[in-house]
Amino acid sequence: MFNLSQTLGLSNGSKSFLALSGSYPVELRNQYQVVYIPPGLGATNYAWLQELVSTGGFIEEFVSLGGVAVINAGGLVGDQPDIAPGGVGFSMVASHDDEEINAPDHLYLAGIPFGGDVLGPDDFNGWGPTDLGILTNLPDDATIVLYNSDGPSWAEYQYGAGRVIVTTLTYCWDTEPKSQGAAASNLLLYSRFYSGFATTPAPTVTATGSPTPTRSLKPTNTPTATFTPINRTQTPATPTPTPPATPTPPPTLVDVIGAIFQETDSGEADLNGDGEVTAADVTSLIELIQ
Repeated sequence: MFNLSQTLGLSNGSKSFLALSGSYPVELRNQYQVVYIPPGLGATNYAWLQELVSTGGFIEEFVSLGGVAVINAGGLVGDQPDIAPGGVGFSMVASHDDEEINAPDHLYLAGIPFGGDVLGPDDFNGWGPTDLGILTNLPDDATIVLYNSDGPSWAEYQYGAGRVIVTTLTYCWDTEPKSQGAAASNLLLYSRFYSGFATTPAPTVTATGSPTPTRSLKPTNTPTATFTPINRTQTPATPTPTPPATPTPPPTLVDVIGAIFQETDSGEADLNGDGEVTAADVTSLIELIQ
């Protein structure tokens, strides 16, 4: 996936799960839009992922602040609970080599608004396998885009001010050439098609690695995070209203974060008086509240 993103013209950075766990969500959210987790996870990988998506974990906070998390939950060590914010789980009930489309009008499948391809059932057939199981415990408001004969395999839902895309598909496995086609390209392009707060369509922290069926379980071989800068100039195809501002003195955390990402007028959000609104103003806000 890292190589594919570069082919698509996306610049990237990366972090291991260990490094990501010690990172500051506000700081990285100020630079990036998406955190990307690849499929093919082992036992140690799942342990890290469950920590990162739990309440207060890096991914959970990153998404809450308006970021996008793309979590390809499929692995080779059985069922796994809590692999995405909100308690979504993965069940290795069976692998499948085709997918059914449940939301044909979804932008991920439409492709055109973000420069991708129009996807159909043939794009998900015969990867060998195409998915490793099903998603469980999805939120009631989740949009199920793809499913197999046993249940949902690709879903999306809002979480806080951000968005989570979670799948059981085997995107970009080295041993599966068909998994590296238009469906994978659309996933990268669509996930960054959101600007500022991820409730509005437009641009990625992206966690990627080199998933293979023989991935080592040693912590030093865990996936790394790939970063794609936010595209603040892309025009959304179908805008959804951003969360309404509630200007009350002193500014709230949402006001300050909204000003940082240029989603709201700065107003009085420049709490430290340095002439601009940055992550440093979050610290000033905390001091003011105390």
